[in-house]
Amino acid sequence: MPLPHKMLQLLLDSCRTKYSWASGARRGTPSTRELLQKDLDIAIGEIDGLMTGMHYQDHYQDQQRRLSAQQVQSRHI
Repeated sequence: MPLPHKMLQLLLDSCRTKYSWASGARRGTPSTRELLQKDLDIAIGEIDGLMTGMHYQDHYQDQQRRLSAQQVQSRHI
C-alpha cells in the first residue's frame, strides 16, 4: 500500500505546541480548560485508534505466519 506524500499531523502533535508554557500558553481559564479538554479528548481518541490498528495488525500477521507454517508443514508430510 503506497504511503501518502504528506502524512497528516495528529492533533496530539499540535497540542504539544499549542498548550505549552514555552509557547506562551495562558493560565487555566475556564475557556482555555474547555478547549484543552476537547483537544485532549480528540488526541486520546487518535492514540486509541492507532493502538487498535497496531493490535489488529499484530493479530493478523500472527495468523498469517501460523497459516503459512501450517501450509509448509502439510507440503512436507
